[in-house]
Formats: sequence, C-alpha cells, structure tokens
Amino acid sequence: MNNAKFKPLMLLALLFPLLGAGLGYMLYGPGIQKGSPVVSSVPASKPGDPVLVYGPEDQLPVREARAPGSLELGIYLALVCGAVALLYHYLNRPLAWIAVILLALAFALLFHKPTGLPLTGFFLINLALGAMLTLLVKYLFFLRALVRWRMIITTMLGAGLIALYFRGLFWLTRTEFESGFWSAYFVNGILLFVFIAFGLSLADMLVQRAEIAQLRASQTSEEDEDA
Repeated sequence: MNNAKFKPLMLLALLFPLLGAGLGYMLYGPGIQKGSPVVSSVPASKPGDPVLVYGPEDQLPVREARAPGSLELGIYLALVCGAVALLYHYLNRPLAWIAVILLALAFALLFHKPTGLPLTGFFLINLALGAMLTLLVKYLFFLRALVRWRMIITTMLGAGLIALYFRGLFWLTRTEFESGFWSAYFVNGILLFVFIAFGLSLADMLVQRAEIAQLRASQTSEEDEDA
C-alpha cells in the first residue's frame, strides 16, 4: 500500500520499532552483551611475534571492546527500518536512501570514537547494513504474499545481516573470527531483530486499519450524496 500523502499515524512506523528495540534490550540486552564474542582493539599474539618488554612507567595495551552495544545497534536498525517503511512504502519517495546514508553517517560519527573504530570503515560497514535492510524491508517485508510470514522471514534474514555486520567489524579490526561466532551472533541477532520486526508489523497493521476505515467512510459519504 503506497500513499503519497503524509499522515501523522505513519510515524508509528518509526516509533514502534524504536520501542521494540528498547523492549528487546530490557529483556535480553544484558544477556546479549555478556554472551557475545568481543572485537578487540589489540590483535591476539601469534607464534613468532616479538616479545615486548614494558617498564613500570609504560602503560600496558588494553583489549577494548570494539563493537557497538545491543541498544545502540538496535536503535540504528529500528531507525533504518522505520525510515524505509515511512518514506518508501507509505510516502512512495526515494528519499529513503538519503535517510539511510545520513543514519549510517550519524551512527559512525557518534560511536567510532567510543568503540575505537576508524570512521571511514565503520561508516561503510554501517551503510552496507543499512542498504541490505532497505532492500529487505522494501521488497520482502511489505510483499503481500509474505504478510503472514513476514515477521519470521525478516527476523531470520535480519539476524543473518547482523551476523555479517559483526563479521565486517572483526575484519575491520583484523581480529580472528572463529566459526562458532556465526551462531552466537545469529542467535543474538534474532533476539535483537524480532522486537523491531514486531513493532514494524504492529505499526503497519494500525496504519492499514486507519486507511481502510477512512476509505469506507469516504465511500459511505459518496453514497449518501448520490442518494
């Protein structure tokens, strides 16, 4: 359903996924943070590497987490999905790509220093994730043939994209990505994305009901005028 006229109710496509991301974080966020593999700022030593000797006045290198938290990532995912739903599906405008680029840039600017990631690489990985989410929401989530299964399908595919996203962060920091990390990030992605998909589904249901009610009211008024 495409509608070129903006209505305040359409903002639920932004609000409900954000609420879903917050709810998912409150329920599962601490468990996700503790159970997830960590991208480190200092690569692990390998056989043959030189042994460094530090004096008492030297500061030892610290292995710092280089991955955004589940709440921050959830907000980014919710904003991207909501913006695509609002601009592409409801308003039928290609401004969604501009919104995705700006969101990826804003996310990179806000968190590249706290995470210690290089700005350009972090932005490109965020943009790649945003682009894939845009295609997912535009071509699958609102596909009529998949309406009954869209929450399950988008959650599974979204979790896969999240796993690929963290794989990109590991590659960016040249940290070893073990085979078991795929399943860990995929499961965490499901817990993170399912609430966002539910919020987007609920928002779409309310918008559709409002559109149908308005259409019926207009048809009734036209019939009364004809009578």
